[in-house]
Amino acid sequence: MNLEIKDAGTARKIALVTFDAEELTKKENQACQELAKLANIPGFRKGKVPIPVIRKKFAKELSQELNRKVSTDAYEAVLESKDLKVYSILKVDPGEIDVKAPSTVEITVDVEPEFDLPDYKDYELTVYPTEVSDEEIEKEIESLRDQRASYEEVERAIVEGDYVKCSYEGKMDEKPVTEVLPDKPIFGKQANTWEEAGQAKGLGVEAIAQGLVGMNKNETKEVEASFDKDFEVEPLAGKTVIYNLEVHEVREKKAPELDEEFLKTLKLETVEELKDKIDQDLKNRKERENQNGKRHQVTQKILDLPDFPLPQQAVEEESKIIFRSNAQRAVQQGAKEEDIEAKRDELWQQ
Repeated sequence: MNLEIKDAGTARKIALVTFDAEELTKKENQACQELAKLANIPGFRKGKVPIPVIRKKFAKELSQELNRKVSTDAYEAVLESKDLKVYSILKVDPGEIDVKAPSTVEITVDVEPEFDLPDYKDYELTVYPTEVSDEEIEKEIESLRDQRASYEEVERAIVEGDYVKCSYEGKMDEKPVTEVLPDKPIFGKQANTWEEAGQAKGLGVEAIAQGLVGMNKNETKEVEASFDKDFEVEPLAGKTVIYNLEVHEVREKKAPELDEEFLKTLKLETVEELKDKIDQDLKNRKERENQNGKRHQVTQKILDLPDFPLPQQAVEEESKIIFRSNAQRAVQQGAKEEDIEAKRDELWQQ
């Protein structure tokens, strides 16, 4: 067996693995013997079929098995070669194998790039303090209480932070938004949906959340929503929508007191235990963030080094991932599949 390597582009090689006639004959004989053990031919006992009969009766199967054996050996030779750092094998082509003459298997591979790793241990990296302040602990306690809050129905005007069951329907230029955006009902029409009053950056229409403040149960009013010119949902960008808003129910969020009953839900006995646990958890979190931050900084410094060749398949795979991400984002912003197909080249360039 002989291995020859040729360049085939950026970080791509073609490995030519050549077998001489003696090696091929040996592999063919092995294939014949393996087929003979399995062959059922009338007039012969299983495993006792003469080799010449096997060659004649199973010529096609013998050729396929020989191709498989030769391709496998060539494949393994390439992976074991010290001259190649294989990233991925793209193609294995055994060609036409003739046991009476040398035959070559052509294997196309992408290889790992070669570059000198810098002395990253000497990099100056930003590391943040891991000490935990009393304010941070109190904030975590409030967050825990908030997570266990109850929501009690109230009969009063809505205030910021209340949870409100409401319905709304929007019109843009006297046309229902549902006709413009049938696949995004959150911007067009919602029935009996829950909104947090006064919420600034929610998933829905901010003007609805803001407009609820001051309303009462069973009250209706019109709310005007002006969308920025660069709004992510293209049909609404730079537009004004008038929503008819109706309130059905108002609930006030009430966080539990920091008492014995609350501590039991956390399997703790005292407030000091809770604070100590939060302190340790926050320290661990900050240490993890520092570790991840250092990795990111080192990675960025390495990426800032002069370019080195990348495996073409790796580039193609990453390009496909980015393309799918751009296409998915376009769909989320209201684009149709036919529009994406029409702008495939543009999205690919992005």
